[in-house]
Amino acid sequence: MSALPLHALAYQSTVSCPLGADSIDELLIDAMARNQSLSVTGILLFDGQRFFQYLEGPEEAIYQVFSRIEAATRHGNVVVQFDQAVSERYFRTWSMVCRSVDVSALHAIAAGKWKRHFPTVRDDRRAVPGLGPLVDFWELPHA
Repeated sequence: MSALPLHALAYQSTVSCPLGADSIDELLIDAMARNQSLSVTGILLFDGQRFFQYLEGPEEAIYQVFSRIEAATRHGNVVVQFDQAVSERYFRTWSMVCRSVDVSALHAIAAGKWKRHFPTVRDDRRAVPGLGPLVDFWELPHA
């Protein structure tokens, strides 16, 4: 049995009302259970006003998760920055995890180039310039 091809989707959005730690925890617990059941992995960055999320997994599962994200009332102004096939998982150990970041870090990651430069290149970190800084940021030790 062959593995399904991998797909990734990255977006940013703006909160529609203040979110406390309890709301974020509730969101993460719900997302972790759903994502795990669908073989979706990824990360969520939050600066207090904006979210940036990167999801990876089977294409159908990504769109199933993303349709729930688009319908969520906790945020709006959802802007998709990346929506393409990828060659590997970069956050394979996280069914969903959130990290609080400062405004400048989230802005730098979200403002990165998320369009694939060389569609035939299988190294996504080179072909999608925005992916490299996101993976590098995530791998840095954070307090």
